[in-house]
Amino acid sequence: MSTIALLYFLLLTVTVIYGICIWHLAGWITELRKANHAMDNDLNDLEEEISDHRQLLNDLEEMRTKLESTPARIAALESKNRLLIEEEEDDVLYASRR
Repeated sequence: MSTIALLYFLLLTVTVIYGICIWHLAGWITELRKANHAMDNDLNDLEEEISDHRQLLNDLEEMRTKLESTPARIAALESKNRLLIEEEEDDVLYASRR
């Protein structure tokens, strides 16, 4: 009878040890899920920031293109103004400089 009691005690001990291991593993899995959820939220926030930065870069590229073409547009307008001044020289009033 003592061997049966010893085997029962060993079975109970092994069951308790497995139960404790499973309980710890379940806690770790819960922590990992929470960390995974937090990282997903951080990743979504970073993707939104990247999208905003891409939009800013596109806007800056558009501004740069406009600024690069500005001297040519100014030269064209000055040329056009010179032609208009030459055509209508009698109608142009000159302001005196101080």
